[in-house]
Amino acid sequence: MSRVFVIFSMMFILMYGMHFHIKAQNIEALDKKKGFKDIIIGDSIQRYLPFFKYKERAIDGYDVFVIKEESPEAIRRYAQLGYLPIQQLNLLVYKSRIHEIRIFFALEAYEDLKSILTKVYAEPNETPCETIKNDSGSRSDCRWRGEKINLWCSAIDIPEKQKVVVGFSNFEMVIKMRKELTAAAIKDL
Repeated sequence: MSRVFVIFSMMFILMYGMHFHIKAQNIEALDKKKGFKDIIIGDSIQRYLPFFKYKERAIDGYDVFVIKEESPEAIRRYAQLGYLPIQQLNLLVYKSRIHEIRIFFALEAYEDLKSILTKVYAEPNETPCETIKNDSGSRSDCRWRGEKINLWCSAIDIPEKQKVVVGFSNFEMVIKMRKELTAAAIKDL
C-alpha cells in the first residue's frame, strides 16, 4: 500500500510541477512572439506599409495605421484569427515604431478569444477576467503581463459600442512615449 501511495504521490508532484512549468513557458511566449501574427512590437512601420495605410493621428499621440482593404495580401494575412473574423486591426505608431497592436472583433467572439488566449498564454497573470456591470451595459477585462509585452482583452457591451478589443503593447515603449509627450506639453506651456 505504501508503494502505491509513493507512486501516486510522485505522479502528483510531476503533474503539479509540469503545470507550473508549462504556465511559465506560456507567459514567456508573450515576450518571445512580441506581437500578433507577423507584426512585431517595436518594428518600423515601413516593414508593414504594403499591408497598412495611415488613417489618423490619435489624441494620445499615436499615428494610427489600418489594413489596406484594397490589398488582397493584407486581407489574406490579417482578416481572420483562425475561424474568427477580425473587424479592424490598428497599428499604433510613435516615431515610426509600432508601440501597440489593437484587434477588434464582434462581441460574440469574446468567450472564444478568452479561451484561445488562455490556451496560448495561460490564465491572465495581471488581471483575472472580470466583468463590471452598470446601468448602461457591461465591460469584461483580462490582462496578461510578460517581462516587456502586455496583452489585454476587453469585451464592451454597451448599446453604442459592442465589441471585443485585444491589444498587445510594450509598456516600456509606452512609458517612454508618454514621458516625451508630457515633457513636450510642459515645454509648450
